[in-house]
Formats: sequence, structure tokens, C-alpha cells
Amino acid sequence: MSSLSRPTSPLQKLYSKDYQGEWINVLLGQGKIDRRFIKQEIVFENPSGNAICLGNGKSRLNRLPEKIENSNKIKILRYYNVLYACNGIYREWMPDFLIVSNQILAAKLNEEYRDIAYSNQEVARRYPGFNFMPGGTRLDAGASAAYLAAFHGAKRVFLFGYDGQHSLGHNNNVYAGTEDYPSDTDEVLDSNWVRNLRNVVTTYNDVTFYRVTANENDHYRELMKLPNYKPINFNQFISIADL
Repeated sequence: MSSLSRPTSPLQKLYSKDYQGEWINVLLGQGKIDRRFIKQEIVFENPSGNAICLGNGKSRLNRLPEKIENSNKIKILRYYNVLYACNGIYREWMPDFLIVSNQILAAKLNEEYRDIAYSNQEVARRYPGFNFMPGGTRLDAGASAAYLAAFHGAKRVFLFGYDGQHSLGHNNNVYAGTEDYPSDTDEVLDSNWVRNLRNVVTTYNDVTFYRVTANENDHYRELMKLPNYKPINFNQFISIADL
């Protein structure tokens, strides 16, 4: 289990416009602890109220073009929305904000994307090229992206590629079997992913989270009870996002 995948309860409801930074404890060894103030390096407020979070579930390839860097559709999405994405997507193109939970990738990317890359305290202390996730959040990359979008002031967060694992022994990640990723037959459990996303949706109850999907599956059924979580199809997304 990655260091970002442990469920956190409760989360802090923070907003970038009011957030200066926070104090953290750094273990120095031999039981000694150094207390440091980590200043917010990236000051950003969402200008449109819309954000798109791209997970790496394979449905993302069906919902959005695979070669999205040269896609007019993505250019339109970027114009109206702030884009957040996770881990290996940097191989294809770069979002507005990149959340990295894979520690192997973190070691490779350290210092390369300082202006946009976030991770949790454990990773960010080890690799200073990463910005600290606010509030000490320890979530998987997908839930962290949703949290950061709400933190930046989005009122409508659209989730693509948030699939979960549909069967044991099957890794549904777009990058499964590629460098720095588990194979496509490795067992990946998603119970914490759903729990973490529920925590984010519950914390930011003044934000509506739209999961763009062709079919709602059992993995996310528990979120259906939350009034600010809504599964929608792509055509509904186009309408709601006013594209």
C-alpha cells in the first residue's frame, strides 16, 4: 500500500485563499522531533469554479481522446476548467496540477515539476521538489486530486477515470504493466480509494463532485447517498460544464 493510500479521518476543510501554510513535525532520529512551518508555495484560486480530475482508470481512455495533447477537445476543457491529474500521466502531457503518490515516480520527478507537483508530507520531505498537500492529507492520488481541486475553490469537480478495480487479479490502471507500475494482473484493492473519496466529498459538502462514467458500479455505490456526489454521462458533463 502506498503512503498516500491510508484513509484519513477527518480531513480539514481548507481553502487556498485563506491558507498560509502549516506546522509539521519532522522526525530527526533518536526520538528527536523538529517542528517546522511549511509555507504555501503555490497560491492559486480557481477562476471558473470548474475543475477536472483525471484518474488513471481505463474508462478515461473511452471518455477522453488517448492522444489528448493535440486534441482540440482538451484545449477547450483546459480553457474553461482547471485540470488535475495523477502519477504517470506526465508521460503523455502535463496538467495544471500533478499529484504523485507513486514513490518511484516521485524519485524520478523530484525538482522537475516544482510549480505544479504535489504529494503528501512523507514524500515531500524526502523529495523537496514536491509541494506539500495541505492539511496533512494522506490520500491516494485520485482522492488527493479531488481534495486539491476543492481546496483551490472549485465548486464543480468532474472526475474522469475514477473506476476502481472491477475484479480481483486485474489491475485496471491505464499504465499497468509499464515502467514503475505493477503488472496488469497484480491485485490492487480499491476499498481505501472509495473511502478516501467519500471523505473528500463529505468534507467539502459545498462542492458538487460529478463522476463522469458510462455505468455506476458497486465500488462507488456508497457515495450515492451523499447529496453532493452525482454520477453523470459525458453528454451531461458537456451541458453542466457549459462547454
